Amino acid sequence: MFEKIGKWLDENREYGLTFFYAYDPITQKPSITLFMAYLSFILSLVASVAILFNPNLVVSALAIYGFNFGMVIFYLVRQINKAKFDGRSFEISNENKEK
Repeated sequence: MFEKIGKWLDENREYGLTFFYAYDPITQKPSITLFMAYLSFILSLVASVAILFNPNLVVSALAIYGFNFGMVIFYLVRQINKAKFDGRSFEISNENKEK
């Protein structure tokens, strides 16, 4: 049993944990920042529907919208950090170049 757990941990260390719909389109690897952006978007949709049934949830919905905005900005900042700036020009590196 410990061997199976060790094998599972080694595979996840090498390839990362698999989240549904959370693969970064650039690196083709799991991305926790993209997962959080998806999750906060779903929560925003739920909050929007909840406001229709109970208008007192406006403050809670605004907090969820702010969280969604923050997660999307965090994901975009991570994408910008992958870009290399050099004076007046910049280069965006693609790790998955076709050979």
